[in-house]
Amino acid sequence: MRFWKIGAILSLIVCRFFFLDQDASAYQVCNVCQEDEGTYACGAINKYCRSQDRTTVGFSQTPFECMTIYSILPIYYSMKIAGNNLWGLRIPAVLASILIVLLLFNIMRIIRPNDPSQWLFLLLILSNFYFFIFSRFNSPQIFSLLAITITIWVYFKYGYSKWYTAMLAGLLAASAVCIVYVLNGFLLAGVGIFMLVTSIRNKKIAPVLFFALGVAVSFLFYLFCLHAIGSNIGAVLSELTGKGEYSALHNSANGFSLIAWLSKNLMKVYSDIMAFICTGFFRYSLPFLFLFLISLAYWPFIFTTSTNAKEKDGLLLVALVLVFHVLQSYFLVSYPFKKLVVDLPLVFTAIYIAFPYFKIEKQQSFKFPMLLTIAAIIALVFCILNFKINKSHTYWSGFDYLGYYETTPIWFDIINVCSLLLLFGAFIFQSKLQLLIKCGIGLSVICGIAFSYTVCFKDRRYEIRDCLINIKSMAENKVLASTWSPHNFEFYTNCKPALQDFPFQKDGNYSSPKRFNSIMDSMLTHKNIDFVVTKRLYKDTHYSIPNDHLKLVKAYNFKYYSYYLYSNTCLDDSVKNKVQL
Repeated sequence: MRFWKIGAILSLIVCRFFFLDQDASAYQVCNVCQEDEGTYACGAINKYCRSQDRTTVGFSQTPFECMTIYSILPIYYSMKIAGNNLWGLRIPAVLASILIVLLLFNIMRIIRPNDPSQWLFLLLILSNFYFFIFSRFNSPQIFSLLAITITIWVYFKYGYSKWYTAMLAGLLAASAVCIVYVLNGFLLAGVGIFMLVTSIRNKKIAPVLFFALGVAVSFLFYLFCLHAIGSNIGAVLSELTGKGEYSALHNSANGFSLIAWLSKNLMKVYSDIMAFICTGFFRYSLPFLFLFLISLAYWPFIFTTSTNAKEKDGLLLVALVLVFHVLQSYFLVSYPFKKLVVDLPLVFTAIYIAFPYFKIEKQQSFKFPMLLTIAAIIALVFCILNFKINKSHTYWSGFDYLGYYETTPIWFDIINVCSLLLLFGAFIFQSKLQLLIKCGIGLSVICGIAFSYTVCFKDRRYEIRDCLINIKSMAENKVLASTWSPHNFEFYTNCKPALQDFPFQKDGNYSSPKRFNSIMDSMLTHKNIDFVVTKRLYKDTHYSIPNDHLKLVKAYNFKYYSYYLYSNTCLDDSVKNKVQL
């Protein structure tokens, strides 16, 4: 029986590498924007192009590169080995996901060495569709997941009481913020408060001091990395306070007023809670959400009755990190909802710690036995809200820049809901509780595997890959710019990508044709640009050539949008002599 389990686990791990060069599925299904992949790998692309002597003066570096330090070396060496293609871009994400799974499995083995339910929980994490998707595309989320998982694994494996483990905890938690993703600040805060609480309880100040030393070392290493890529802390602050993904860090700190804050943010409490509850890794596994919400009711019981110090303090660590994630979302800036997948290792660990308490005899020891019935009903209500919101066309139509809408198939919804009802019935009727819980989880595993197969294997598409291969015949070793994430057009084409952000991208004013043409004229007539690629969403019924200097070479019509390849007519023989190369 053990060999069947190992075989199933290995199969789910290996299949993460299958068809890795496919297009991302609909945004409403996978929450992955394929155009973002190249942006988050701009540092690696820059380094790779330099090694191939495919750079252009004035376009060889992207300001955003200072935010992608974590991916430069892994993706660069992956591209050197696998080639200039989507395999080279995505293999590091797959390897990171496998390491996350192994570390979570080891955490389970540490908490309860001989627990047979470990295999079922391992299948649950491997079959989660949302985790599977983020394991196959390049994004800072998969590396944030890895940083968070390693940080909590160090605690379960070695503890934070010794000087070197305390220093390592500070190094890892701070690196998750500085080097990987600035919005991981909640991890640093949660681990720091945990260190402070345990040090006060044990009456030892040394772990806190060594933790602070680890944070300082991480920051110094970060400054060294910035210097190594030709950037500095000023560039980072510019990205954090400019118009971009991190700008709320700057805006939220301006003009704080308690009265204004209370009046404007009452609904934010509800929206932040729903953003977390409706996030993808819960959406595709309603039993996962149900078990987590039920486990919250057990937390006071575990803290007060558990004799396993590692289990109790481990749950405290997880709880503190989650609490600070909520506080960060409310007071500073929240993770975009699609990126809340980073909480997966925390939620998973919390559920596993609470799982043995999902027993009849454990429930009977509660002073308020009705608490669990009430908790089950509340959990079911939130699961219904999750289902309702994620199936709402109105909700997803808020992303009006997409111009299309897709959702999960009916068979998936039926199986997902049935697995949820199994768990709900188990807690309500309290008969054969753990057997029904395992059946519910098992049904959820089957559902996740079937949906992953359908989306990523059966219905896979290669429109973007084939487009880039076709563009190679025209743009190889020539300068190619794009009005939409120029970094993605380097793959397969072997072009000289215009990696410098264009002013109209920073300006963000796409709705002004006059402004667009003015900047484009300047770029085309004064820079050595051979080709320009633009993107058209199908909802844009009125589309015209964006600039008089551009000549349409070819249109590529995809399922959700089109790419248009233009040549630069400014670069005729008379103009080329005047262009400053």
